[in-house]
Order: sequence, then C-alpha cells, then structure tokens
Amino acid sequence: NFSLTIDELIEDTANNRICMWLSARADTAAGEYINEYVWLLDFDESGKKITRTKEFSDSVMARDFFPKLRTAMKEEQRSRKGPNGTHPNAR
Repeated sequence: NFSLTIDELIEDTANNRICMWLSARADTAAGEYINEYVWLLDFDESGKKITRTKEFSDSVMARDFFPKLRTAMKEEQRSRKGPNGTHPNAR
C-alpha cells in the first residue's frame, strides 16, 4: 500500500527536465512509513525517454526506519513458523 503524492512539480521544457517534490506513505510491519523525496528527471529530445535521474530523500528517517522494519519483518516470519521452525503449511 505504498503511495506517492506529488506535492509540487516544476517543468523546465527548454532543458527537458522536471523536478518533483513527493510525499510517500505506507503501512508496514514496523508502523506507518512517511517520507519525502525530490526527484530530478532529465529527458531525451523527444521527451519520452528518461536519460538521467537524481533522487533525494530524508536519509535520517530512512536510517532510523528501515532497521525497525527489517526487525519487524523477521519477527513476523518467526511468528508464522511452527514449533519445529517450518511454516505450518509446509510439507
């Protein structure tokens, strides 16, 4: 259920470039994920093919969130396994 919302879009048609400020949101095993991104996209002369990308995000948020998510996902996997360490539906 990951979603991105474009908060602002700047189009530079003379240089075949767009810049977007985006908000991200998702419900995860570690709780709600909320982050912001800035994407810079350069296009070829036709405007149909991306030739270069740059992405900027809240790296402090990612540094703190993703280890929690990794731990929550491992715990979720362990809780699905049976007493002998295998998944209850495994044969």
